[in-house]
Amino acid sequence: MFLIGLNYWSKGGGPLMWRFFNEEVVDKELAQIRELGVDVIRAFVYWPDFQREPGKIDEEMLRRLGRFLDLAHKHDVGVFLTFVVGHMSGENWDPQWRGGRDFFELRNEVKTLMETVVSRFRGHPAIRGWILSNELPIYATSSEERVTDWIREMSSLIKSLDGAHWVSTGDGCWGIMGAFNGFNPYRYRDYVDYMGPHFYTPDTDAFRHTVMPQLIIKACRGLGKPTILEEFGASSTLGSDEHIAGYYRVLLAGSLVSGAVGAWGWCYSDFPLTNQRPYSHHPHELRFGVTTVNWEVKPQGNELTRFSRLVSTLGDVEPVEDPVALLIPSYVYWSYPFTSRDDARRISAALLASYSMLVQNGLNPRVIIEEPLTDNVLIEGGKTRIGGDVKVLFLPCALRYLAQTQEEVRRFVENGGVAVVSYCYGFWMNIDWAIKLDLYYNYPITADGLSTVVDGVSINVPAVGYNYDRAIARVSGGEVLLKDSMGNPVIAYSNVGAGRVYFITYPIEYWLGMNPKPFENHDAHLIYSLILRREGFNVQTPSKWVQVARLKSARYNYTVYINHSWSDIKINVNGINVESGKRINGEYVIKGKDYLVLRT
Repeated sequence: MFLIGLNYWSKGGGPLMWRFFNEEVVDKELAQIRELGVDVIRAFVYWPDFQREPGKIDEEMLRRLGRFLDLAHKHDVGVFLTFVVGHMSGENWDPQWRGGRDFFELRNEVKTLMETVVSRFRGHPAIRGWILSNELPIYATSSEERVTDWIREMSSLIKSLDGAHWVSTGDGCWGIMGAFNGFNPYRYRDYVDYMGPHFYTPDTDAFRHTVMPQLIIKACRGLGKPTILEEFGASSTLGSDEHIAGYYRVLLAGSLVSGAVGAWGWCYSDFPLTNQRPYSHHPHELRFGVTTVNWEVKPQGNELTRFSRLVSTLGDVEPVEDPVALLIPSYVYWSYPFTSRDDARRISAALLASYSMLVQNGLNPRVIIEEPLTDNVLIEGGKTRIGGDVKVLFLPCALRYLAQTQEEVRRFVENGGVAVVSYCYGFWMNIDWAIKLDLYYNYPITADGLSTVVDGVSINVPAVGYNYDRAIARVSGGEVLLKDSMGNPVIAYSNVGAGRVYFITYPIEYWLGMNPKPFENHDAHLIYSLILRREGFNVQTPSKWVQVARLKSARYNYTVYINHSWSDIKINVNGINVESGKRINGEYVIKGKDYLVLRT
C-alpha cells in the first residue's frame, strides 16, 4: 500500500500548537485532511513544551496529545509521531534546562520523553509509527559512531515498548548522497524500519530537478529498507501554486514508479502566525501548505486527492525495473582515510546525470549500493554483489570504486555481464584487463567539450570547470563504437570472457551533472542509446522529456508516462486511461509536469 501523507502542525499554533491547543480547529483540520485523500500525517512533539523539566513529561501536554490522537482516529487519519523537535522551520528549539549541554549526553532525558509517550499511546488505534526526530543533523550532530549508537539505543527502547509499529529517524537521509553530517543511513539501517528522505533541492534543469528524488529513493531502497519520501514540497512564496501542483504531480508519480511506499508533502496548511517565531524571520515558511489559512484547497492539495484516487484504483502495484543497474560507490557515503569529500559531490553529480540519461532511454534502472570496507586491515573479499538478472552495469565517471568491487565487476563481465565505464580525471579504476588506456602521468589531456553525432543528431556538450575537470582519456585498444568530431574514440569496447566492457573516454556524466541545463540543451542520452541498443534494449521513448515506466499488479500491467518538462508534449499511446476509464489509441497531449497511467 502506498501511503499518501502530509506533515502536520495546526494552523492554530505551528510548533506551539500544543501550548495553544484548539480542539475545534484541530478537529476541522483533520476532517479536511481526510477529505483530501490523505492516509497518514506526520505530527510532532514540541520538545520545550512536553519536557519542561529534565525527568518529567508535562501531563497536560500528554492529555492534549491523547485528545489529538482521538480526533485523528475519528477521521481515519493515521499518525506517525515525531519526538525531538529540536529543529523546525528555520530555528532550533531547546528546552530551557538544556543549558548548552551536548545533546548526545542527554540520553536519559530523551529516553524519558520517548518512554512516557510510547508507553501511554502504543495501543492507540491512530498510531502508525514513531520517528526519533526532525532533521536532527541541523540541531545536533557528532561522529557517525556516536550518532549511530544514539539511534540504536533510542530505536531499541521504542521497539522494546512497541514492537507493532514502524520506527525511523527523521534525519532526512541526506547522508546517502554525500552529506557527511554524522547520520549515515548505511550505519543505522539495521535500527530502523524504513528510510525517510527529505527533498527540497533546487535545480536549473527541469528534467534533472524532478528525476533527482527518484535516484535518492532508489539509493535508500538499495540499503534494503522500504522507503517513504518523508518530506517534499514548496512554499507559495517560491513558486506559483499552479506550478507547485505540477511539482507535486511528478514527485508523487515518480515516487510510485521508484518503489517508494509513500510520499508526504510539507505541509498541511499555511499559517497566520506572522508574529511568531520562526515564521517572523523565515516568512516563506508561512506558505508551504496545501491549504490556505482560510481553509481553501490549493492546486497542490487537489493533486493529493487525484493521486489518492489513482492509487486506490491501482491497488497493490510494484514497479517493473529493467535489468540495468547504476552502481553507487561507497565513497559517496563512507569516509575513507585521505579521500576528499569533494569527490563525493563530483560523483553524486555524475550519478544523477547517468540516472537521468538511463531514464531518458525509457528505462527504470536499479541502483546497487557498493558495500563499504570494514575496519579490519585485511579484508576477506568484497561484499558488493552484482548479480540476479542484471545485464548491464553503469559506472559513470568511475572516479572511486573499491579494489574488491573492481574485481567483482570483472567477474560480472567474465560471466556474461556488460559494464559501461566512463572516464574522469583521478581515475582509480583498473580496466587494463578490458581496454588499454593511453594516458600521461599527472598530465591531463584536456578538451573544451564533446562534439559528436549519433543517429544524425549533433551532440555538443561543453566541458566544465578547470584543467583537471576537462580531462579526457585516450585508448590504445578495443573496437570503436563512436568517434568525436576530430576522429578520436568516444566509446571503445572489448569482449572479455562471456561479457563486454564499454569505455567512454569523456567525463560526459560529470560535465552534464555540473552543467546548468544539460537535459534541456543536449541530447547526450543518445550516447547511452548506442550501447543499449547494441545490447538488445528497446530504447525508443515518445520524447526525451517523458519518462516511461511500468507497474504491475496481480491482475494488470500498467504503463506510466511522466512529463518532466514544464511544457505540454504530444505522445502516441495505446491503452485504458486508469483515471478516466477511456481507451486512448493515438495522439495524447500530456501536460507539463503531469502523468498519465494506462492499463496495457
